[in-house]
Amino acid sequence: MSDTKQNPSTDDTECLSIKELWKLLDNWLKTNNPKAYESLNPPITPEELKEFETAVQTKLPEDYKESLLIHNGTTDEYIPMFGGYSYCDHEGAIGIWEWSYEEEDTHEIPEIRQFWWSKKWIPFAYNDQTLTCCLDMDPTPMGTKGQAIAITIGGDLVLLGKSFKEFFAKYVKDVYDGKYDVYSDGGMLMSVDKLYRGYT
Repeated sequence: MSDTKQNPSTDDTECLSIKELWKLLDNWLKTNNPKAYESLNPPITPEELKEFETAVQTKLPEDYKESLLIHNGTTDEYIPMFGGYSYCDHEGAIGIWEWSYEEEDTHEIPEIRQFWWSKKWIPFAYNDQTLTCCLDMDPTPMGTKGQAIAITIGGDLVLLGKSFKEFFAKYVKDVYDGKYDVYSDGGMLMSVDKLYRGYT
């Protein structure tokens, strides 16, 4: 595992750009998890980005588009990238969005509207247990448009960050802080994390 103390640039990841955050993560993966690094796709093309936004019927948040313009997801859906979740390419995200539907539900998160699933949520990561991370494009007045949320295996919702960048910055810092283990299959899984409620 890398020691974040040896990399001062990770001390304040929230101040870094998406490009800088991906550079840190790429460097960590090259050393600690080359299989996951090799699974990262090249940038999304302008045509693919237009196709993505047309399909999900909304303009994507700029920070998320910046990420896609560096890596358009991964080639291997079974390599976890974000805490056990695979980073979707645009086609994978569209596929999940097309499958999704509106269903109301009750929960106790004031930033998220009372839905179990919404067509206003844009998937950006998932795993084979149907857990999905999304960008919420229609939050409550207490929330932030583009906030990152997760749907857990038990159907619970988790607020991951006020934006994709906030979520991603925390994730990169957690990686450098040693909160992720590399398993034999080349994936990164967090040993204890609220995303895994009912899963580990």
